[in-house]
Amino acid sequence: MPTYVNGQTLRERLFSGLVIDPATGCLLWTRTTTDGYGYISVDGAMQRVHVVMWEMFEGPVPEGRELDHCACPYRHCASITHLEPVTHRENMRRGKAAQSKVCLRCGTPYDKANTAIRQKKSGGTQRQCRACSRRHQREYQQRRKQRQI
Repeated sequence: MPTYVNGQTLRERLFSGLVIDPATGCLLWTRTTTDGYGYISVDGAMQRVHVVMWEMFEGPVPEGRELDHCACPYRHCASITHLEPVTHRENMRRGKAAQSKVCLRCGTPYDKANTAIRQKKSGGTQRQCRACSRRHQREYQQRRKQRQI
């Protein structure tokens, strides 16, 4: 029996939040994201969209495995052809290499021109994508202007 939220099945809610990126073939989630991952409510609990897609079309993730975005750098990609069940250790090994190349939010390469190093309150440092920072600043300024009108 399908679960309905706002009159839609899980499948309908899932597909209505995905768009195809013609350049990469990725199915990108356009709704709720946290740390770059897409999330959807399933039976009252938030679950990662790529895991829900995998389980819908491939079945449960094998015991002792997790899904790796092996074919693309986007955490919010839900294309099952871009996923592979791997051990946690393998996923971490692959993830470190992928993170050093592109921003996981916008896909812009991390190079000298696009990378800012910020000091964290905890004393450490954090790499920040300049393209994402500029976009965030523009959106913030637009919101401020709209409030003043």
